Amino acid sequence: MKDKVFVILPAYNEDKRILTAIKQCKKYVDNVIVVDDGSTDNTFNQAQKSGAITLKHIVNMGKGVAMKTGTEYAIQKGADIIVVIDADGQHNPSEIPRLIKLLKQKKVGIVLGMRQMPPDSPVIFRLGNWGLNQIFRIMFGSKIEDTQNGFRVFNAKVYPKLKWKSQRYFVETEMIINMLKNKVSHVETPVQTFYHDHYKGTTVLIGLEYFIKMLEVKIGWV
Repeated sequence: MKDKVFVILPAYNEDKRILTAIKQCKKYVDNVIVVDDGSTDNTFNQAQKSGAITLKHIVNMGKGVAMKTGTEYAIQKGADIIVVIDADGQHNPSEIPRLIKLLKQKKVGIVLGMRQMPPDSPVIFRLGNWGLNQIFRIMFGSKIEDTQNGFRVFNAKVYPKLKWKSQRYFVETEMIINMLKNKVSHVETPVQTFYHDHYKGTTVLIGLEYFIKMLEVKIGWV
């Protein structure tokens, strides 16, 4: 029996890129869910025209909430495998089949995409990600190469063990913390990364916020 796969695209003001992201994903997966997280541009209409399943938050609630909305809707519809990928064109949807194959071959609960930073990516972005990954290793004793990448594939059955509370961008890190805490089997794999005319990277303030959140989780870890 063929697995029922759903792609989740959390999107906020991505009307310039959302159609391309949907079309690329539909080459590999039948079920694509766009969660428009309170966009003020034309993201919702563009997604609807594409034929993707389109859900909408009336106000911006954050990436973590959008991911949860999409994931739980997919599970209600009988999903076996969930693919989460960014809607801004940062990831390459052609890698979806490879990550799904890896999930099955390795018989793991989740496959984590690991960004290959291009040489021309912003220095502060590379340093910020490197620093947060090092802090994560020290705090949680696990060598995860990329704790913040948004390209992931997981078995729907492990969602209760990964389920996050984070509303915004700490969601990726919290998923990994929950993965380790609940002993969900995993594997990392390199994924291609593109940066456009704008990037959503780790600034000093975001890095400080992540550090504080990791510290809070570590202190409360039972």
